[in-house]
Amino acid sequence: MTSLLSIKRLFFLFFIILLFCSCAATDMTTRASRVRIVNVEQVQLCESQCKFLGNVKGRSFSGAGLISWSSIGRSIAYNNALDKLLDNAAEIGATHVFIDFGDYHVLRGEAYQCYICMDKNGMPDTAKCMDINGKSDEDICIDKNGKPFEAAHCEGAKADNLLECRLRGGKWIPGITEEKCKNMGYKWIPRAKNRIDCERKGKIWVPVARDKESCEAKGGKWVPNRNLLKIEFSTEK
Repeated sequence: MTSLLSIKRLFFLFFIILLFCSCAATDMTTRASRVRIVNVEQVQLCESQCKFLGNVKGRSFSGAGLISWSSIGRSIAYNNALDKLLDNAAEIGATHVFIDFGDYHVLRGEAYQCYICMDKNGMPDTAKCMDINGKSDEDICIDKNGKPFEAAHCEGAKADNLLECRLRGGKWIPGITEEKCKNMGYKWIPRAKNRIDCERKGKIWVPVARDKESCEAKGGKWVPNRNLLKIEFSTEK
């Protein structure tokens, strides 16, 4: 009788340990920690700027235990399922994921691979209008004799605006403003901001690099864009 009681106690202890183990929290992998979760509004940016890799799923097997009925158990199950989903997304090369369905132990989502072209100065690549010598188009003020005033430019670094100039360690030299140019009775010619205006000037429109090949052709680096939601992209193609 004592022996049977001991066996029952051992079996009960084993069952309790099994329940606790089934609800144990798992550690997030390093690659899973690099995948960013986006919300329903942010995923629209991923759809337009990134490559859709496929649907991914994360499942927690902790739902088998009685402990999973508690709020703590459900929380552990959810986090385990989330960790698994992110790890599965990372396995196929995703940088961002949108969770579109799930309960506390099964989650499903859409995986996206978001990359960006960074130029030689470590800045996001932008679309530009350039002449045959590779010089960027600028705002210009033409006097009555057809002579241009010196355009605003960055001294000591290659940049098209004040912010880029400062970030690259240059000194921004301001040119004449549009208002001052027109008040003097001169002609103001703004820089081309799209392909049509650029080609009307007889220049070449160089769009934002959207793939590795075009990025490297511009001398840039094609890298994972983990700050996708913080960067304003040009809509020009």
